Amino acid sequence: MDSLELLENAREQLWLNPRLKGAEEALSGVPFGLREIEEAEARLRRFAPLISALFPETREAGGVIESPLREIPQMRGALGIGGRLFIKQDSELPIAGSVKARGGIYEVLLHTEDTLKGMGLDGLIDAAANDAEGSVSAIREALKGRRMQVGSTGNLGLSIGVMSAALGYETTVHMSSDAKAWKKALLREKGVAVVEYAGDYSSAVERGRAASDADPMSYFVDDENSAALFMGYAVAALRLKKQLDSAGVAVDAEHPLNLYLPCGVGGAPGGVCFGVKTVFGSAARCFFAEPVQAPCMLAAFITGAPIAVTELGLTGMTAADGLAVGKASALVYDTVKELTDGEFTVDDAMLPYYQNLLYNKEEIFIEPSSAAAFGFAPHLGYGVPDGASVTHIAWATGGRLVPEEEREKQLVHPRMVEVSAALIRRGDRFMICRRPQNKARGGQWEFVGGKPEPGETGREALVRECREELGVKVRPAEVFTQVLHVYPDITIHLTLYNAVITEGEPKLIEHTAIAWITPEEIPGYEFCPADREILNLLTAIK
Repeated sequence: MDSLELLENAREQLWLNPRLKGAEEALSGVPFGLREIEEAEARLRRFAPLISALFPETREAGGVIESPLREIPQMRGALGIGGRLFIKQDSELPIAGSVKARGGIYEVLLHTEDTLKGMGLDGLIDAAANDAEGSVSAIREALKGRRMQVGSTGNLGLSIGVMSAALGYETTVHMSSDAKAWKKALLREKGVAVVEYAGDYSSAVERGRAASDADPMSYFVDDENSAALFMGYAVAALRLKKQLDSAGVAVDAEHPLNLYLPCGVGGAPGGVCFGVKTVFGSAARCFFAEPVQAPCMLAAFITGAPIAVTELGLTGMTAADGLAVGKASALVYDTVKELTDGEFTVDDAMLPYYQNLLYNKEEIFIEPSSAAAFGFAPHLGYGVPDGASVTHIAWATGGRLVPEEEREKQLVHPRMVEVSAALIRRGDRFMICRRPQNKARGGQWEFVGGKPEPGETGREALVRECREELGVKVRPAEVFTQVLHVYPDITIHLTLYNAVITEGEPKLIEHTAIAWITPEEIPGYEFCPADREILNLLTAIK
């Protein structure tokens, strides 16, 4: 299958950008640059005293909205990564608890500044920026009767809603059916009006925009078309450089930086991508992550323009509610189409695996949308560069505000076991093996493989298992697929690698039988439950 066919069939894939240009060349065609990023950073710092006054949780940082960069060595080991692995915890950003905090709050501040200037209240702006007593109440009085509106699946709504309500705007968030109930409830607790729509994100944005346009006292924050939001997101790159410097991480041609950015409509990952390419040049490599049923930016990359994923036969629905977007932003697509190094898609079934693995290994909680960032792991060495000189950063986009009862529902895999297996073909047939009767699931058929030993990667484990169980030498290649299967006593993460036998002929050492079958013959064999989930895929692409 080519990339478009994989997309239309909702298959996980890695797509590498054939239009990629060097950072300097690609950025020369973009209508903004480092100056605009630095202006946005200066504005955020100028208004830090106001932010500190509005939100006590930001006072320790002086009103600067920033997230930690944390190295996660246990997760690195679990995923078999050769370089250093960090997580950028925008999931812990104050006020909104998501990547949307920087951009959303920046746009609200910029619009407020423009509004007060238009009212001749420049002195009030200076007073707010200098933490003058009474400035907050004076701003709220000046903004009385003015409205702020936004369309959102959740996180941008929280960012805009909480900030604009704190400044005194009458705030309305137009939310799609994908938005989580707890996010709607939290907004209402903050005094924000929530309007719900049965349709998807795009319809919520369209109707919210129309409602705002009809009201001369209203301003609409447009995630699809806002350069201000984009600049607010891009500020993260300047701060990331300082954090990497503090961590002793060099970023240059010999020490590349890989960033993995979950993507919805594209504003936040696009802004971060633009920012890091501006700051680090081509030494930074940016990969977007999207769900297999809502890969709107990948659809734009492949077809050459933003297109509704439903036109390609996909549902646009996903458990990663922050990524449930059916059509990419044209502004972002035009900006990053030659900057983005590639993209990978993630099946919803794998989001709990990455989410729970991170919590089990590092005690870090992120929401499912953030977990998509770790979907690069199956592609390491097969399109995604790795090695001791490479630094990897998974960008966590949300999680801090998830209520405890919701967390308990999501953290349900405290014991997960890794299993590597081989898909070995001969012509139109593939090899299966029958388990011995004295083992769990005895007599059932499976793909040969087993559990990695401490310090082994998945591929290394597969080489050893095939030698021990079949007496052959194999060469594992790219990942064919992966599944997460829950047994009563254990959760199995099964990674199936394409592999070829390079030496020897399979022998019955561990198993009681070996068979080479076609997809049509699958119904004649009883497979282990975890393996059954793979068989439909083999049948579909026979």
